[in-house]
Amino acid sequence: MSGRGAQGAWLKIKLDYVQGTDTLEAVAARHSVKLQTAYWHSSREKWAEERLDYQQKLTKSLNALAANKSAASLLKELNDKQLKLNEELRFILHSRLKEREPSGKIVPRKDLTIPDITRAVAAFSELYRLDRIALGVASDNQPPSQQRDRFSEMTDDELLGELERVRKEPLIQ
Repeated sequence: MSGRGAQGAWLKIKLDYVQGTDTLEAVAARHSVKLQTAYWHSSREKWAEERLDYQQKLTKSLNALAANKSAASLLKELNDKQLKLNEELRFILHSRLKEREPSGKIVPRKDLTIPDITRAVAAFSELYRLDRIALGVASDNQPPSQQRDRFSEMTDDELLGELERVRKEPLIQ
């Protein structure tokens, strides 16, 4: 190999070695080059150091990706728990507001007061707001401009911060 074509070929061989897991011998054989020449290029251009640096960066990147996925799955699990808890609270609230007549018909309780109804409306509104938050949509009455995974646009640090916030915050306040 000589000239510009040789430089391009050696760059391919270098990338194959630096970004791969094979030995230099295996890479040289795969590219049909002399092992001694591959060792010369590797030594002169410090391929081993570049390979170690590449592997460290790749490991760091994969660890960050794994942390993000686990943070997102933990947040999803917490949100699912919040939705289930909201459903249970709604059932309890409904059961306290209604009663069954002797005929079997379910009707509002006769002893309900205006403050009872006001508190029930506030509780249902809060449960609705919490449902929307757990589903990742706007919690006000405005429809979201576009539905998307709110975690996909967060940086690693923002995801870890959100995870810490959720871990510290009680599910019901």
